[in-house]
Amino acid sequence: MRYVVQPAPDQQELRALANVDSDLTLWSSSWLPEFNGPRDGFDYENENITYLTRQRRLGQEGDLAEVFMLDLDDTDGYSFQVDRVRSFLNGTTERTIRPDDAEDGTSLLYGAWLDERCYERGSRAYCNPLTAEGLSHQLTKPRFRRRRLDTKTSSNASTPPFFHGLRHQASIGSVGLRWALVPYHEPDAARRLIFITDLDSETATVLMKTASYHQARPLRHALYHHITSRALITVNISSRLPSNFELAFHMPFYAWRNSRREDHRTCTGGGPLRETLDVSFLNREREDPPQFLCKAHFTCVISGSDDRHWVAYFFADTYFDGQDEARETVHEYHKDKDTPEGMNADPLTYGNTDADVDPIWDPRKYFLTIFSYRLRRIAREWSQVVTRVEESVVGFRKSHDCLLSRPTDCRSSQEDAGHSANLLRYYDWVTQTDGTSMELEKTLGEMVDANEAWDIKYSAVFHGLPQSGDEPILLPEIKAIFDELKLLKKRLTGLRVKCKALSKKLALHLQLEGVNAGKTQNQQGRDNNYFSWIMMIYVSPMGFTISTFSMQTISFPHVGLMLPWFILLLSLFCSVGFLVHTTVFRRWPLVKSWISQLWILQLCIGKYDMPQLLRWSKKPLDDLEAGPPCVVTVDPSSCSGRCSEQETQGPSLRAVSSGLNIADQSVRRRSLPGVQVNGQA
Repeated sequence: MRYVVQPAPDQQELRALANVDSDLTLWSSSWLPEFNGPRDGFDYENENITYLTRQRRLGQEGDLAEVFMLDLDDTDGYSFQVDRVRSFLNGTTERTIRPDDAEDGTSLLYGAWLDERCYERGSRAYCNPLTAEGLSHQLTKPRFRRRRLDTKTSSNASTPPFFHGLRHQASIGSVGLRWALVPYHEPDAARRLIFITDLDSETATVLMKTASYHQARPLRHALYHHITSRALITVNISSRLPSNFELAFHMPFYAWRNSRREDHRTCTGGGPLRETLDVSFLNREREDPPQFLCKAHFTCVISGSDDRHWVAYFFADTYFDGQDEARETVHEYHKDKDTPEGMNADPLTYGNTDADVDPIWDPRKYFLTIFSYRLRRIAREWSQVVTRVEESVVGFRKSHDCLLSRPTDCRSSQEDAGHSANLLRYYDWVTQTDGTSMELEKTLGEMVDANEAWDIKYSAVFHGLPQSGDEPILLPEIKAIFDELKLLKKRLTGLRVKCKALSKKLALHLQLEGVNAGKTQNQQGRDNNYFSWIMMIYVSPMGFTISTFSMQTISFPHVGLMLPWFILLLSLFCSVGFLVHTTVFRRWPLVKSWISQLWILQLCIGKYDMPQLLRWSKKPLDDLEAGPPCVVTVDPSSCSGRCSEQETQGPSLRAVSSGLNIADQSVRRRSLPGVQVNGQA
């Protein structure tokens, strides 16, 4: 089989062949007419060829993640996406804690559900539940039976754009690329539904290996957004030929559970795919059982060529529910079908519709139906989370606000000792709560923002859907649920505001407690210093003196039991204690400052007269004498002549001038040392 490379036809000519308006804005904001019913000239048999087969035969090299995630004919493939998906594919899955293990104790892991049917010939045989290996076996079957297309109605529009320059040189009358197509007796899988619980690397590999060219791009988006857990609601209608539609929503949320449920899926680095937050600190005072926040994600992507031929993918995280809890697994849906009154519940719609009795063929209606039922579940989980956090904040504040309202003088000594520790624990609790609320607000805000963008850009795609009398109006219902989510986000925002205000208040109280503790420590230090003076100068010398006189006289033959000797020894010991205390403990600067402040001593030695001491009593003399002496030369005549200039030079200069005038008037014969007025010391 050989290929001949030919120049690609002009893009305008291709649009004319497909009868598509050239306005690209219309492509992304409205439903195209060719999506209604089977498309003439579209070669559906190309869906039997996998994307990887095409790329390998065209010479693209690399591992599975690189070949699948990088589309050489597209701009939506980036290296960081390849690295993220590769890290997930190379990770491991702890099978022993998988929540949907087989109940009979076998090692089979049933995590997939598949429904394939044709509008004209009905559904294929029921094969659920499926393991990853069983899903691979079903998806490798030809999706469409081999048929011969009329060459008159055939169009190059069915050829993927990557192969515009390739023409198949084979003796078949249809346009497209085929390898080893064999007759197949089952109905076509025109509508294919794939439901996966806790998507792991093995199941993701199966989906990537069996996806066709037209399904590769939407599956690429689904895998990346599900792995990264980002909120997004989008409608993509490709401007490339042949045109295809992609309806998708990616909704992250948190589930509040009373037991730890670690995600069994790990990436290359060893960390779990979904994080589990321990929030037991929120109810620490009430001694409630441990509380955990488990992050989860719902991904839904519907893609196809028209409303009779499309594929729906749905990935649901259910790891946070244990074996003894009401959890969603493919086993539960299978047991519902096996019961006498049971039905083949559609897991994509959360089991609310029957996949056999009334299958939904319109992809837009099916998308809104899935979105409505799943959004209700997400809203319930978010409501529980926000309510629990609010209750914890309110309860904790009621039990701890007394720490902020009780004055210091009303606390006992025991309460005062642990008051700072309680404030610090309260501050840590508020900080942790604010951090948790911030993460919740961020995730919920992404959902709300995604809805607003979707409502503005893509709501027109869903207008005009056929509606029966007993069916709910889906768009208003979805809007009402998002209004509830907006209110929940406002409540989280209010919690964060309260936490921030409370943290500021606690920080201020902690600072005040620190200041008070510093004052207390300083006072204790001064008290200890005074006590050491008393011990070294008074108590110890007295004790040494008494001990000396209580010794045998032979030890000190020249010392008699006389009062002069007692006073002499006491003075000697006091002097030694004074020298030791001032020299060894470096107390001499403090002693010097004390001596300098003894005014009566300064008065006796004639350093200052009484009027000066009274005038300068408001300011310590050591402040005036500190530093080298300053010399200020003042001309009285010049001072009096510049009064008007001083008025314009501000209060600082006026204050200096007034101070100098006072010094000139008061210090005539005997001024402070180091100050000279008019050249006189």
